[in-house]
Amino acid sequence: MKRRRILLMIMAILLFTTACAKSLEEQIQEQLDLGNRFLTEGQYEEAVVAFQKAIELDEKNVEAYRGLAHTHENQAETVFAENIQEGLTYYDLAVQAYTTLLELVPADEDAVDSLLYIGDVYLDEEQYEEAQVIFEMMRETKGNKTEILERLLIVYKELEDREKQLQILCLLNPDSTNTEEEIQAYVEMIDQIQIYLEAEDYESLFTLMEGEQFQNFQQIFEGQDSLLFAEEEGKGLGFYPGGYIYYGDYVEDVRQGEGSWMHARNDWRYLGYGSWDHDLPNGRFTEHYQFDEPG
Repeated sequence: MKRRRILLMIMAILLFTTACAKSLEEQIQEQLDLGNRFLTEGQYEEAVVAFQKAIELDEKNVEAYRGLAHTHENQAETVFAENIQEGLTYYDLAVQAYTTLLELVPADEDAVDSLLYIGDVYLDEEQYEEAQVIFEMMRETKGNKTEILERLLIVYKELEDREKQLQILCLLNPDSTNTEEEIQAYVEMIDQIQIYLEAEDYESLFTLMEGEQFQNFQQIFEGQDSLLFAEEEGKGLGFYPGGYIYYGDYVEDVRQGEGSWMHARNDWRYLGYGSWDHDLPNGRFTEHYQFDEPG
C-alpha cells in the first residue's frame, strides 16, 4: 500500500513536471487546436472553453478571438430559427469577439464580412441600435463606403435621427458641400415643415418651399428615390425629387393610405389629398391649384 502511494506521488510529480515543461506557446497552441477541433465537430461549448483558455494565456491572440467569434456565430445560427432571442444573444457575443479582433488587426476581412452579416441580421430583426454600433464601427474601419452608408441611412431613419440621416445623405452625394451648420439648419427647417403640416398652414408651407433653403435642401438627396422621415403609427414625412412633399400614411416605406401631396414654385402651387395604394394615388383624390397671373 505504501509503495502504491509512493508510485502515485511520483506519477503526479512527473505529470506536473511535464506540464511545466511545455512552453507558453505550446500551451496556447494546444488550446487553439482543441478549440478548432471542437468547433469542427459542433461541440460549441467545449470550443468556447478552449478558446477562452487560450485568451487567458495570451490576451492578444488573434486566432483565439477569431475562433471564439466563429464559435458564437455558429451557436447563433444553430438556434436562431427556433429561438430568435437566444440567437441574438450569441450574435452579441460574436460581435464582442470580432470587435476585439478588429482592434488587434484593423484590416481583418474575415471580421469585417462577418460583422456586416450580423449587422444585416440586426436590421432584419429591427435591432437598430445594435446595428448602428456595428455599421459605425465599420465606417471607422473601412471608411465611408456606399454599402455601409446605405445601411446607416436605414438605421437612422428607423431611429428617427434626422440630423444623422442628412449627414449620411451628404456623404452619399459626392457633390454635396454642406457644412454641419447647414445640416442643422435643414433639420430645423424639416421640423418647421412638420409644424405647418400638422396645423394645415399651407400658405406658410408653400412660402417656405419657394425659398432658397428648400431648393438647396433638395440637392442633398439627389439620386435617391425619396427621403423619408418616419413617425409613429405608420405616418411619415417624405421628400421626393422635383421638390414634392408627401405627408401621410406609409406601409414599409410605401405610400399607402391617406396622405397629402404638395409642390410649390414661384408661379405655381399644388395641394392634393386623398387615398394612396402601392405608392400611387388610387383615384379618390381632391386637388387644389394656385397660379400666379403674369404681371
